[in-house]
Amino acid sequence: MSEPYYKGTQVLFPDETAEELFDNAPCGYISFLEDGRIIKMNQTLLNWLDYEIGEVENQIRIQDLLKIGGQIYFETHIFPLLKLQGFIKEINLDLVRKDGRTFPTLLNVVQVKSLNLPVFYRISLFEISGRKGFERELIDAKNKAVSLIQNKAEFLSTISHEIRTPLSAIMGLVNLFQKTDLSPIQKEYAHLLLQTSENLIELANNLLDMSKIEAEKVTLEEKIFSLSHLTETLNQTFYLKCQEKNIKFSIKVETDVPDNLIGDPVKLSQILINLVANAIKFTEKGFVTLKISLLSKNKNKAILKFKVTDTGMGIPLDKQDTIFLAFSQASYDVNQRFGGTGLGLTISQRILEMHNSKMTVKSEVGKGSEFSFDIEFEVNLLKLEKKVPEPLNPYLMHSKRILIVDDSKINVFVLSKFLETWNVSFEAVEDGNQAVEAVQENIYDLILMDLNMPIMDGYEASRTIRQLDLVKQPIIIALSAMNKEDISEKLQNSGFNGFAQKPFRPDELFQNLSEHLCNVASPKSEYSEIQSFSS
Repeated sequence: MSEPYYKGTQVLFPDETAEELFDNAPCGYISFLEDGRIIKMNQTLLNWLDYEIGEVENQIRIQDLLKIGGQIYFETHIFPLLKLQGFIKEINLDLVRKDGRTFPTLLNVVQVKSLNLPVFYRISLFEISGRKGFERELIDAKNKAVSLIQNKAEFLSTISHEIRTPLSAIMGLVNLFQKTDLSPIQKEYAHLLLQTSENLIELANNLLDMSKIEAEKVTLEEKIFSLSHLTETLNQTFYLKCQEKNIKFSIKVETDVPDNLIGDPVKLSQILINLVANAIKFTEKGFVTLKISLLSKNKNKAILKFKVTDTGMGIPLDKQDTIFLAFSQASYDVNQRFGGTGLGLTISQRILEMHNSKMTVKSEVGKGSEFSFDIEFEVNLLKLEKKVPEPLNPYLMHSKRILIVDDSKINVFVLSKFLETWNVSFEAVEDGNQAVEAVQENIYDLILMDLNMPIMDGYEASRTIRQLDLVKQPIIIALSAMNKEDISEKLQNSGFNGFAQKPFRPDELFQNLSEHLCNVASPKSEYSEIQSFSS
């Protein structure tokens, strides 16, 4: 490079030549002919490869700087594509140094044509060892994070099961205890014990749901469902609670809203239950309303708006964004006064994100709140046959025979007391092996089968029973504290007809058993989803 010179007090630098810029560029350059022979290489790349200029130019081919795999890839993919389109962008290849060591590069190749020169190709490349190391660190960090999330999900699933198992016995015993002659103070104690147990179940459910969402194990299903049936179930769910608080609860569905939809009714119910339960919890007087309206309809698509309004305590403006964060509530006083995990709205918002939607809130302290969201559904154009539920006959199950299969003496005791109350004939065994022997000796209308048992678990027992040549195959309902979605496929493959999640309420148990026993003459051989007996 030429030396600088002075003009008065000003220092002047002569222009650098193109050759100097080429040789000392921060990236490598190679020019090669169609046979691969290198005709030019800049000093930067020579330094990286530890070659002298005389050892490279017109001495070796571009292929000689690649590993065997790279040479094959260059001959079969890169060079034919170069001839076809004249350029290639951002290809990762490892170059081989003079001493045999390699380093990763990112290269771009362009074809150069001239009237007076043969066709040749120019490569510009960057040494990306640092970038590769950074990418490896990112991949390792991501894998560790995914592994931690999955481990957390499995841990919470196990914890949820372990919490549900003893709670099933506690809640069953409390329900039985409430049916005895109690003093007013004893009734209050029993009510508080049952309420506390239900709060603990809610915590287990929310933690499990949140961990599954984080682990990306939650997907949306596509099912045909009736919106009116869903809202009627919702109305029945909160009817007694609103009566207790002297709150008016109403559901208003506009006349143009289609009833026969295709979507995920379970996830929609989960969102609405969270919103309505919160509205009732934070409303001391007045009303809670769910309104469903049609925003737009196009062929077989409909966008519905769901709005839950209450006259409750309201949410301060500065807290309205934070309530959607996990474990967050409007204030510490709210948590102390009303309880809850602060996960319901977070889970609902995450489910809505899966629907490409978002929940919004409008609220004023002392006047109430309004939560709303939109979801697009397909409209099922085929008419659904509306089944009118038969009124339950309290003597319906008197002539039925049920087999309880459970290794927990407490669970058997609780179930047996319920069945005795309904005058149902039953027997109990401790494991799947005994259940298989029992069905070969006696005829049962229905089996309540625990899944986790020693010797032979419920899955194997159900599969074995389905293979037997019996006078009549019984209905088999799985009993488990596990989440239904986690074991749905195993239940189906094992021949179960339904699933009851522990713990359950007596009225729900009676309702579900009655519905199954109505069809006792022709039980389905495959697993079919039913309303769970969860509290």
